[in-house]
Amino acid sequence: MNKKNLSKFLVVSLTSLIIALSLGQFISIFQGYHFRDIIFVEGIAVLMMGLFSSIGGNPMSLSLQDLGQINPQWLANISLETNEIDRKRIVDSCKVTLNIDII
Repeated sequence: MNKKNLSKFLVVSLTSLIIALSLGQFISIFQGYHFRDIIFVEGIAVLMMGLFSSIGGNPMSLSLQDLGQINPQWLANISLETNEIDRKRIVDSCKVTLNIDII
């Protein structure tokens, strides 16, 4: 990790930490909830956002709307197209991205 990425990561992490703590303090003062409970719920929300942001998928696969139209030739064609797209994606993407949310 070079210095530019590290500094950007630190700035974003500290900013999100300050925002989360400020929001937690604000909610605990005005709503009367315990600060620990609010930070726990915020942590779960951030974890879920991180998990959902790292999910990838292939929209070319079969869907429930297409189940009434399936014939062997059409299914084989879709399968071949999906495999070709997957092969191109694997060859074209040699870069690994790791998303980690720490709060």
